[in-house]
Amino acid sequence: MNSEEIKAFLAEISLCMQNKPIETERLMLRRYRAADFADYFEYMSQKELCRLCGQYPAESEEDALAWFEAQQLVQPNRFAIVHKADKKVIGFFSLGVYPFLAEDEALDGLRGVSLSLGINENYQRRGLMSELYPAAIDYFLEECKLDFVNSGYFAFNEGSRRIQEKAGMKPYIEHTFEFDGKNILVKEMIIFRKEWLEKRNAERRKLLNALYEPLLKRADMLHGIINKEKLGYEIRRGYFGGHYRKNALGEYERDFYPIPEIELRGLCDIEVGFSETGVTAKLQKKRLADFDAGVLAPYRFTVSGVEEWEIDFGDQSDFAAVVENAEDSMETELFFCFALDAEASGEEIAELVRRIKESGFYY
Repeated sequence: MNSEEIKAFLAEISLCMQNKPIETERLMLRRYRAADFADYFEYMSQKELCRLCGQYPAESEEDALAWFEAQQLVQPNRFAIVHKADKKVIGFFSLGVYPFLAEDEALDGLRGVSLSLGINENYQRRGLMSELYPAAIDYFLEECKLDFVNSGYFAFNEGSRRIQEKAGMKPYIEHTFEFDGKNILVKEMIIFRKEWLEKRNAERRKLLNALYEPLLKRADMLHGIINKEKLGYEIRRGYFGGHYRKNALGEYERDFYPIPEIELRGLCDIEVGFSETGVTAKLQKKRLADFDAGVLAPYRFTVSGVEEWEIDFGDQSDFAAVVENAEDSMETELFFCFALDAEASGEEIAELVRRIKESGFYY
């Protein structure tokens, strides 16, 4: 890329960051404001921070203000690192495309960005850099669809090396940087989108396996116990996805992940969820009038329509109201959704299944 192409590219990425800022649990990035100068001067006067970043510390407020107004406030590729709890600017985050990358034939045709950042010495050794680096990499490779992200460090800065390696970056090239009359070895790190996708997918797979293993083992256990009951129904195994549940506002929200399901064909479905085990079955509305609610007394359940499943007729707390609400509806059959604790025993599930079978439920 030539200088004009680089300028346009950085403006595009910077605009993306302004429209949807990078944010972590403790940090957020935003453009600098005039009111940030005091915080800026605080860290730009720290000699060790500036040495590690290849900059000279500010000798006076006047010098720092001139640089701040000429660079930080007008350059779209410069961002302030804000510590959310303190509402304080604690460092800088800059984007660039360095010449050694723009001229690298191996990167020809690829879109990537170089990161340069530093944090106030008073906020170091809190894991903030280790929090920000992977978030920034994820952002540029996912949100901005870039092909690579680059960042470098002075060879003597082992802390920076460890942080970048932990974020998934790998050594790429080395070069020297003249600073304070010396040539300093700089080691450049890089992570490509393909490598990042492989790393992310491996992490997701590991997480999903950790989440689903206990669910599958529980489903196997329930399947065995239900099978021993010999209830006379064909048992099928599968997964239930796209299920809806109410949020704190009483509104239905869809869950997109599937959970193990055991179907007693013709009687009920047993859904093995993360927070509860559900049993779903239907009952004819005409049977409500003489239905013995005491059979269901030990259980939590909700009742909804079948044709209009989002209609909530009530729950076990007032069964008389359920009957009244259902009678006023156009439904001919009702869904009963029972909820048991996630760790409810197989025997408890089997007992519920027996009760709904004896009470005329079906599915």
